[in-house]
Amino acid sequence: MAGVIPVNFNDEKIYGIGAVLVIIIFFMPFATLILTICAWSYFMIGNFIIRTLNKIFNKS
Repeated sequence: MAGVIPVNFNDEKIYGIGAVLVIIIFFMPFATLILTICAWSYFMIGNFIIRTLNKIFNKS
């Protein structure tokens, strides 16, 4: 089929937009987890910086 590699789902070969939908549905939780971890990390780093600056400037 013109060099297109099918997605195997329950021993059934899926081509085209159906394969794209299967891939998106299965990888969406992983992508969500990665984005959540990145956002949490940025918030924690920002919180640390603001607390540190607050301690430095409130001492005087």
